[in-house]
Amino acid sequence: MRRRDNSRLVAIALFGVIVLLLVGLLLAILFSRGAGNEEALAALSSAEEARVEETVVDPWAGRGDEAISRVSDQQVGGMTVGRFVESSLASEVELYQQLPHSEGEWRARRVPNRSLYWVRWATDVYGVTVGPRWLVQLDEDGPKPEGSTGVIAANALAEFAGTAAGRRAQFQMNRSDEVLIALTNHRFDGGVRLGSALLTWFAG
Repeated sequence: MRRRDNSRLVAIALFGVIVLLLVGLLLAILFSRGAGNEEALAALSSAEEARVEETVVDPWAGRGDEAISRVSDQQVGGMTVGRFVESSLASEVELYQQLPHSEGEWRARRVPNRSLYWVRWATDVYGVTVGPRWLVQLDEDGPKPEGSTGVIAANALAEFAGTAAGRRAQFQMNRSDEVLIALTNHRFDGGVRLGSALLTWFAG
């Protein structure tokens, strides 16, 4: 009887030890998984922080309208440049008077990765885009010509639109006949005129 009781106690104790071992093993697995999850979460968090730090806001992106305003709001001879090019340019320059052209519109295009924008008042003449063009420096501390406000005329039409001596510029710009005559009358070293050489070339 006592042997049977002893063996039963031994079996119960052995069963208890096995249960404790299983519970300990289960807890160890759970804790190890929890630690792995914490490490993974910490790694993800640090990666997200690094990604946020790497995202640098570009202060000059999407500021085409501001560049256009810098040009169009300039005052020249009691009139803004914008008003001049929109209302007077087409009526005062023969290029626009003589050729069919579309309605003009303001356009701005950024110089990649710079604080500079190309701004133009664009008109299509026979599929070719023409019009005054400027280079605009939005960064007050950025490089620009000495004495410049950051708005630089990039072609003759822009110079015409931005000068108080517009009549003199207009006179020069409307002398297309004189330019053609000067070119065709040009003589090479042998005495042959350019116009004659062109006629000979076109005649084959």
